[in-house]
Amino acid sequence: MPNTLRSTMKKSRDISNRLIIKESNGLNDKLFWNESLQSWIVIDETLAKKVLTSSYFTTDRKRKLIETMSSSASNKEVLSNFYSNWLMYMDGERHLSLRKDLQRAMRNADSQEEMLSSKVIKEILQNVNLSDKDIDVVKEISVPFTNKFLSQLFGLSVDDYKQILQTSMEAVKFLWQTNPSEEEIDLTVESIKQTENLIVRIIKENRYEDDRLFSCMLKDIDTSSLLTAIINMVIDGHEPFLSSVSSVIERYLRYPEESVSRMITNSLKYSPPFSYCARSVFRPIRMENKDLNVGDRIMIILYSLSDMSKDGDKTIGCPHANLSFGHGSHYCLGAQITTKALKAFIKEIDLLFRERSVSVTKIEFNTSFGFQSIDFLHIKVS
Repeated sequence: MPNTLRSTMKKSRDISNRLIIKESNGLNDKLFWNESLQSWIVIDETLAKKVLTSSYFTTDRKRKLIETMSSSASNKEVLSNFYSNWLMYMDGERHLSLRKDLQRAMRNADSQEEMLSSKVIKEILQNVNLSDKDIDVVKEISVPFTNKFLSQLFGLSVDDYKQILQTSMEAVKFLWQTNPSEEEIDLTVESIKQTENLIVRIIKENRYEDDRLFSCMLKDIDTSSLLTAIINMVIDGHEPFLSSVSSVIERYLRYPEESVSRMITNSLKYSPPFSYCARSVFRPIRMENKDLNVGDRIMIILYSLSDMSKDGDKTIGCPHANLSFGHGSHYCLGAQITTKALKAFIKEIDLLFRERSVSVTKIEFNTSFGFQSIDFLHIKVS
């Protein structure tokens, strides 16, 4: 069975890029239709930014799916109430209003990202045995750092933070499902209900610290959006942050001479946590001599945008394309937190490793339809 872009996006970044080169007429077509994804594909940075800021496109892609899916009215109501308050799928004034509320909560929170990041990674590194023949960086450094840093950022216990992640797993999966089965819908609805109940218990039992992000959200977010907003902030940031932590370590091991700021920029650019971002056509528009109709899907495959620019039949790094945090009104709320945390994080990593010889003994990248990550990064230190 021949490879399609849909199938290769689930397993191989390199094969996906080769297919994109072929289907885009050697990268000459900035916009092309892909049958397997039932979507227009953008491979040009300027065009991508236009899509992400134009009123001709909408992020509200789940509403139509929920309305047309075969499920009970009660299930549809739970899904509609939940995902209509999810920032990724909101547009217009409601989106801007909730975004401003979240930004106010983040400003009011006593985050001190760099200081917190430095404190947490120092604690984590104390438990890493450098005499081990094989150090599992993801398991011993990235995961515990992410859990501890983000839980303290929110002002939650690590156990409560991890429980929210575990309980909401099916709700997260639904974000990437284009044609969910009845069983998947039931699991998603149950996940939403259990996660909301967990948040309510945490609030009622005062299991959070004052002046941290969780408590500030309680003060600044309207009650109609509160539970979804909290879940959104906790779970939508976890996997991307974890991926960014592992990627910046991998970048450091390959290019230790890079400045910290450039290292962070390049790791996010060439190893974006999300594989793509997408929109739906809201109003008919003609782009690149092609007619896009209402309801058409349009995708920006982020790693391809970063990987490729034309240089004969080779692909090279495109120096300006870096949309890992998005663009326009949907620019990632956690971008500043992430970059500040990674800055302090990598400085502590450098203090530990700069006078030592470090070699990578095993590395495995994971490409799924929605995410990019490093599953295994094993090193030997001498």
